[in-house]
Amino acid sequence: MNSPQIRGALVDALRLDLVAPDNSHAFAYELLPHRPSRWYLTGFLVPAEAPTEQKTDETSNDEIDSGGDTGGTDDASPPDRSAARKSLLPSSMGLSVLVAPGVESLEAQVAWGDYLFEGGTAEPVDGGPTVETAEELHDAPTSTGLAGSTGGAPGAGPAATAPKGYRREPREESVSLTLPSTGQNPREHAVPNSRGLILSIMVRAVPTAGHASHRLPPGTRSVSVFLVNKRAPDPDRAYRAFAFQATLQLASPQPFVARPDLRGGVGGEASNEWDEQVVDLQYRDVFEYAVGHGVSATAERDSEGRCQVVRTTGASHFFGGGRGEAS
Repeated sequence: MNSPQIRGALVDALRLDLVAPDNSHAFAYELLPHRPSRWYLTGFLVPAEAPTEQKTDETSNDEIDSGGDTGGTDDASPPDRSAARKSLLPSSMGLSVLVAPGVESLEAQVAWGDYLFEGGTAEPVDGGPTVETAEELHDAPTSTGLAGSTGGAPGAGPAATAPKGYRREPREESVSLTLPSTGQNPREHAVPNSRGLILSIMVRAVPTAGHASHRLPPGTRSVSVFLVNKRAPDPDRAYRAFAFQATLQLASPQPFVARPDLRGGVGGEASNEWDEQVVDLQYRDVFEYAVGHGVSATAERDSEGRCQVVRTTGASHFFGGGRGEAS
């Protein structure tokens, strides 16, 4: 393997470990032994109306040390510790783009994963154990060897049993978004078959003053689309209302407008610095078509350099609940 391939393999491994597989991955229907909100660090949205205890990352009791005298003298004092601060889990993420004059609608594609407990008769509530033993992950076979059978002949001895755990269900829906008028309140669109996910869209005018905006086509507008989890919280099993591995894609009938290229200094004048001139040359064909909110963004360009599709990528920078110990 060459260096790019090794790097790609590492990125894929980290993504699987931190966020989980997407809907096109071979593990899209994975079975987890623990709740997904404990298994994965990030990439999921909690209900906006969830109680504080469900919106708080219980693993992030970070304490920041302040400066102190550690010289070892009699007057040395231990550093003061600031109060522990818990991270709040995200309920939304979004994309902002610049659309060309005449664009009246965008096509949004929302993908996520829901997890369902299967294989067992009693699912533990959130306050119960989160780390099961090997025996607890399987139902006991019956004396006939038929329960959980893998095809062996009856009476041939205990059969292997089906594992129990949290099965991922890939979900994907498309929504046509009609752009509201510039300056109107955000318009909400329900995501079909999602049990409460919505898309909130807002359109703003691009300022006409300034050295950057004059490079945009007249009538260009800024469009922000947010995916928001407005599901009803589950009081006993919070993960059921979470939207895991959430992604958002936007497609436009006309190419998106690239953000103004400010390389070369204010006003577009070339820099006299040699290293800045080299950077300007190397990245002369690199443009920004989308900005992520709580998440990274990437753009697709065709052979002619036009961009009509942007999507979220990576994971939200607000970390969710990580792998925890038994409570």
